[in-house]
Amino acid sequence: MIRVYLEAGNIARPMSDFVVDGKNVLCEFDVFKIFNDEVEAKEYAKNDNINIIFSN
Repeated sequence: MIRVYLEAGNIARPMSDFVVDGKNVLCEFDVFKIFNDEVEAKEYAKNDNINIIFSN
């Protein structure tokens, strides 16, 4: 799971292109949780009321 920052922060972070409101935007991001599999990720999302978008 990543946290995406739409505005630049005051620390160095990795950056990548993300689609936000239909537009490609270059954003900083942090990896803040790694799951063993999709089942674990879906369970985490369900328990914490988080909407996770899964892509292939």
